[in-house]
Amino acid sequence: MKNLIIIILFFLPNLVLSQNNFTHDYLVNDIVKDGRWESDIKIYIYGDCSEENKNTIKETITYFNSLLETIEISIVNNKDESNTIMYFITDEEYNNLFSYCDHTKNIGATYNKISLSKKNVLIEADIHIDTYANNIYDSFDYVIRHEMFHMLGFDHHHHEDNSIMVLENFTEKDEEMIKYLYSKDFKF
Repeated sequence: MKNLIIIILFFLPNLVLSQNNFTHDYLVNDIVKDGRWESDIKIYIYGDCSEENKNTIKETITYFNSLLETIEISIVNNKDESNTIMYFITDEEYNNLFSYCDHTKNIGATYNKISLSKKNVLIEADIHIDTYANNIYDSFDYVIRHEMFHMLGFDHHHHEDNSIMVLENFTEKDEEMIKYLYSKDFKF
């Protein structure tokens, strides 16, 4: 009996930190891109964002907020109040706006940049959604959700087939990872 108790106590930290679809170590080492937010995310929408796209953003925010325990996400009307900007402009417009940077590797793709204040603490994000390419491929809904998942700190998963990273919608695994990363008890 004593050996059983020792075994249980040894594995308990791993069991407590394990979720149905992933482990703490997998999340921290393979999935979380840079860290997590410790302050609320305030999104400013810049450029040609349609009402349909704004609705996708609002629906995604509502969904995320239902999962987040430590922060809240909102849209702000003033760029100076924001810590995240979603740019709805073409690649050419984006490159003209930031001509001092080399974003040519992101032509035709969506660009997401996150800044850190200290190790594992996200403080701002820039998301560029190429309006030209997304109009051609009619991919705004998916790209908005995908990039907002990145905004929370998640990277592309290696060999994943059950995530917003490769599917059209969030999965149970995505939901569990968001809940866990933004729980009060989470520690890197």
